[in-house]
Amino acid sequence: MVRQVSGNTVYTIKQNAKSEIVEKKSRFISFAIKTETETDALSELEKVKTMYPDATHHTYAYVINDNGVLYQRYSDDKEPSGTAGLPILEVLKKNNIENVLIIVVRYFGGTLLGTGGLARAYSQSAKEAVEQAGLARRVDCAVFILTTDYSSYEKLKRIMEEHTVMDVKFTEQVIVRFAAEDLKAEEQIGKIYELVNNKCIIERENNIYLEI
Repeated sequence: MVRQVSGNTVYTIKQNAKSEIVEKKSRFISFAIKTETETDALSELEKVKTMYPDATHHTYAYVINDNGVLYQRYSDDKEPSGTAGLPILEVLKKNNIENVLIIVVRYFGGTLLGTGGLARAYSQSAKEAVEQAGLARRVDCAVFILTTDYSSYEKLKRIMEEHTVMDVKFTEQVIVRFAAEDLKAEEQIGKIYELVNNKCIIERENNIYLEI
């Protein structure tokens, strides 16, 4: 499934993580992995399959925002339809998590769990991997280039601390590259102009996502 990204606040994981649960002697080994593209996600999936070649199932789901387009995929990997990949995907969707791949590797323990039991086990495995990874807000930010004189820059230092400063160059003038949350950018730029009485030039570049 592919759809356009909405303007709602979303999250991603702080770091890759691994977790494991046992349900009626079946082992469920879960991975939460940060990924930026579908190609990266599929590459990570193959790595995990190589690590556990004898596993009964390698189920997964991912949600990826690639330049404003959201990709969602899941696989039950021969588990009963809707009992594995979909519950994993729902963990991502319900928590507004994107650019994350969750893989759950299962070693069958000899006891059938039933469709309800399977769905609960896969969902719990995904939740525990996400909990181990931790969440960070993934914020759509606008990038700006600010050019001003040295005296004006001194006045702007404090307000710059409210944003993500990406680069500062000291030449004949001071050139600051910074990012501001897109929804608040217009208001923030207005404050900057007001603070230095319009003695600066601000040019907008592109938008990026930052983890906060």
